[in-house]
Amino acid sequence: MKLRLACLCVLLVAPGAVLAGAPRIPEPQARVDVTWVGPVEPMTKLELAGAPGSPTQADLVVRGLGFTAEGKVRYFVQNHGRAAASQPFVVDLYYNGQRRDTVKHAGLPPLSQQRVESSLANPGGCGQAQLRAVADSQQTVAEANEGNNLAAITQVPPCADLVVQIQKVDVDTFRYRARVKVTNQGTRATGRHFMVLAREASGPAGVILTPPTDKRIENLPAGQSTSFDYGGTHLKTSTVRYHAIVDRFDDVKESNEGNNDASRALP
Repeated sequence: MKLRLACLCVLLVAPGAVLAGAPRIPEPQARVDVTWVGPVEPMTKLELAGAPGSPTQADLVVRGLGFTAEGKVRYFVQNHGRAAASQPFVVDLYYNGQRRDTVKHAGLPPLSQQRVESSLANPGGCGQAQLRAVADSQQTVAEANEGNNLAAITQVPPCADLVVQIQKVDVDTFRYRARVKVTNQGTRATGRHFMVLAREASGPAGVILTPPTDKRIENLPAGQSTSFDYGGTHLKTSTVRYHAIVDRFDDVKESNEGNNDASRALP
């Protein structure tokens, strides 16, 4: 009788190598902190001047409530007292009356402060908003004054505002071509890419000369512009009508959603 021996083979694969036909496992994405709590810092002389007669107990106050240029909600929590807020406490953030974030603080030494920036606290609106911050909302810290824990402000958050223009570019004495210019005239970067649709509405004899094109535009900072050419060259004796729509899929939250398209006949 012949015995058949099974062979157990081990295939060694170098780290990071991918076998042909094997499913690709996505790389882990970088973690994004939506709420940033800064280090504990001493209050400045100017801030100390705004808190005369500091009490012997802890006294938590919110200052500097508002929006950052990136649209995050920012505040400073300060301890105006000469005793430490040794207990952990939280600050609740409200946007138009709705609580959007609860920020945890691990206590606060006397006459010190912490800066916080929260993305959660801004749901992405572009209209006028009321912000409220309530320090020690769970009342875990014994304070000299429990009546100064609330800060409120009404402010318009920074937002992008995209507009599009169709321009004529002279190729030479006899010919021209179309250029699409996109501008972010808002107060905040778009924060992501968006799409621009460019198309010819008509050409000589009513013929569409170039198929519609979707152009991807990467993050566009506030106040900046970018341009791209569309279609071929045409004699200056011929008229071509163009149409462009910026952010055609509404990927970007804007302060004005009604100025995203433009039409123009060239030359």
